[in-house]
Amino acid sequence: MSLTARDLTIGRMPVEPDHGYIEALVARLRGFDIRGRGPMTDQRGIQTGYYKPSSGIARWTLDNADTADSLAIDVWNNHDASIYGATTGASGANQTYDTGEAYNFNGSGDYLEAPSLGSGFSSGFSAAVWIKPVFQGTSNSNHILSYESGSDNDTIFRFEQDDDSTGELDFGVRNGTDSFAEISYTGLKEDVWNHIVGTFDGVTVDLYHNGSHVGSTSASLVNDSAKFFKIGARHTTQDYWEGNMDDLRIYIKGLSDSETNSLYTDGYI
Repeated sequence: MSLTARDLTIGRMPVEPDHGYIEALVARLRGFDIRGRGPMTDQRGIQTGYYKPSSGIARWTLDNADTADSLAIDVWNNHDASIYGATTGASGANQTYDTGEAYNFNGSGDYLEAPSLGSGFSSGFSAAVWIKPVFQGTSNSNHILSYESGSDNDTIFRFEQDDDSTGELDFGVRNGTDSFAEISYTGLKEDVWNHIVGTFDGVTVDLYHNGSHVGSTSASLVNDSAKFFKIGARHTTQDYWEGNMDDLRIYIKGLSDSETNSLYTDGYI
């Protein structure tokens, strides 16, 4: 039996056009093509089966089904990321909600690069991602992600991991012309899945780990837009990150404590 779009009705009884409506939040609706190749990726947002909030800028599930033609597909908008060396098919986080597969980064040349995520970041944003890090034990700080234009001065925000036994995680935003407003946190765990969220509301930078608030600092974010978004490296294509990464999301607002916890436990805000 084959179905077309005309055969599927959501929200009311198909045989009663004027009756039987329901009120509900549809959090995740996935469509599959008739050849069973997985979620359809020719349209974005809810059409592909992923609930997109109004503040959603980009989401890379890093699943096998959302990888095509050497691109990590942005299932919310059109910021597909080119894949340089990172490999698909690692086991995903799957600790609280289903996150499917993950990407593996080898720490010596693997990264992704997406085009500009647009502007508006000086008023607020959030970056959320699952990571399963490896501590390399070197003196360099490796970049989990960075939104920038080619130099530290052009960076809007970044996640760094200090490669030592303390498991230090840094989240910072550009604060003026010559410094970062940065939070340093030493509770990152090696070789297990960690959910990290960095937020900025226009005044305060906050960092969350596994749904819990772990640090904050004040900031005045100057840069509003950047040219590209790097995942697993920094602007000079160095300081490569090592580990597995899953379900990376960018929002154009600072998430609240409750929204951050909901994102960790349920997978949506």
